[in-house]
Parts: sequence; structure tokens; C-alpha cells
Amino acid sequence: MLRAPITMLLSALLAAQAPAPVKAPVPAAAQPSQPKQDMVLAKLGTKSIRQSDFDTFLRLVFNEQQRQQMNTAPGALERVRAGFLDSLVMAAKARKEGLDKAADVKKQLEYAGIRVLATALAERHKEELKAQSEVQDSDLKAYYEKHPEQFQAKSSFSARHILISTKGSQPGTKGLSDEEALARAAQAMADLKAGKSWLEVAKQYSDDPGSKDNGGLYENVPYGRFVPAFDEAVRKQELGKPGEAVKSSFGYHIIQVEKRGEAGAQPFDTVKEQVRQKAAAQKLEEVRKAFLEACRKEVGFVEATSAPAPPSKPAALSPAQ
Repeated sequence: MLRAPITMLLSALLAAQAPAPVKAPVPAAAQPSQPKQDMVLAKLGTKSIRQSDFDTFLRLVFNEQQRQQMNTAPGALERVRAGFLDSLVMAAKARKEGLDKAADVKKQLEYAGIRVLATALAERHKEELKAQSEVQDSDLKAYYEKHPEQFQAKSSFSARHILISTKGSQPGTKGLSDEEALARAAQAMADLKAGKSWLEVAKQYSDDPGSKDNGGLYENVPYGRFVPAFDEAVRKQELGKPGEAVKSSFGYHIIQVEKRGEAGAQPFDTVKEQVRQKAAAQKLEEVRKAFLEACRKEVGFVEATSAPAPPSKPAALSPAQ
């Protein structure tokens, strides 16, 4: 997001260094820049609430992207400013009523302070922890070999198909009778055998909206995604040839299996980016835990080894007592 302003600044500097046209007027002497006025937005008792207070609030509460969105969305900044001032008024009223002295409120303020300090500490050490969390290519291979179960390919297939819908098979479509559907499937099969492309034939005959416009192709589909009759045909048919029409609850399918993939380990180069993401996540968690452990030792934090036992129930008194 900073690239555009930097480009504009460089352009301005280059323009200032370029030779001025012969007839250009001599510029007037530069006037000393005036300090930006810190406008008063409101008065709260004897205290002035200034623009700098609101600017600080924006910087601490919203990230850069959110601030940019406020500046571009009509009325957004004004609404946030109004909410900021309203909150100051309500906080002042709460103090006047002594709510800041209430035990629960004091605890909430304490916990809010804890969150602020924890966030500030994380921000201070962010770059240091980020550098420690970086993974090298040598780390990736080691992670891949240590966690083979995370990179197993499922049994899958790629196939082209044409669906001829039959009556009642799909809501909102009339469909054909079995006889009509088989006749249409035979026409599609004849066109394929005559040399017409799958792209052309699927577009003309298929009732499957998910594949008719790309030659009927479904790629790398895990078994079990389609109806059993379809899966069974894919497992048995010869590769690269359209098979006989297969009946399912959707109608009749002409299927051509392009490839079948068996379950097993995927090659490292195929899943390298997946390995990088998983290895980076693990390294980040290790660095986070190490940082927290160092913090615990430094401040003398010791966690109880077991939860405190629940209070024992008082013994019941007997009638004689």
C-alpha cells in the first residue's frame, strides 16, 4: 500500500531536478512551513480533547488497513470520531458515579491492562521471533520424512463423462424415458467414435452442468464422490476409451477414464509447499513455547502440578447428635 505514495514522492523529486522551461516564472521564495494545528474536538470539564488524542486512539486501536478503509468510506471516520467522544463522555460519567472503584470493574481494568502489556511484549519481540521461526529447505525434507502420514494421496481418478437425464432423475428437468435416453447416449457414442471431440459432444448431449462445458472432465476426484454405479464403472473400464452407457439414479452416463491414481505417499517435490506450511507452523509453535518458557523463568512463574481438590462436604449429623 506504500508503493504508490513513494512513487509519487520520487516523481516529484525527479521533476524538481529537471531543467525548468526557458519561459517559466521564477518561483517565489519558499515560506516557512506552519506547524499543523492540533484542533480541539471537545472539552471534557477543564480538559481539551484534541485531534492528536483521536489520532493516537486510531493508531492504537485500528490497524493500517482499517484506517485506510475509514479514510475512503464516506462518513466512516466521522462515525468513529463520534463513538470515540461518546466513550469519553460515558467513561467520565462512570468515574463520577464511582464505578472505577467497584471491585469487578477494577478487576476488568486490571485484566485489560494485562492484555495490553502482553500484546506490547509480543509486538516488541515480533521480528526476533519471526526470524527464529523461519524454515530452511533442509528443514522441509526432514519434516516430510518424519511425518509421511500427512502427505498420503487418496485413491482418485480423472474421467470424462456425458450425462443423459431420465424422467424424475433431476428436479426441474423433464428428462427422457429410458428408451429415449439410451438412443441419445448411442448418438453421443457414435459421434465420439466418428472422431468428434469430447468438448463438442459433451456440450451437445450432456445434462451435467458441472462438466458439459469443459469436455465432461472431472480431474483427480477421490473415489466415493459420485454414485456407486459411476465409481464401479471407473474402476473397471479400460483407460482412454468411452465405455457402454451406465445407468444410475441420475440417468445414463457415458464415461471415459483418463487415469486412475492409487493411494500412497506423494513425492516430496509435489507437496513441497504443503510441507513448508506445516513445517513453518510447527516451528512457530516451538518458538512460541520456548519464548513463553523463558518468560516464565525470568519472572518466577511456576504452575501448579495439579488442580486444587474440591472442598470436602461437611459430615452429615446423625439424629442422635
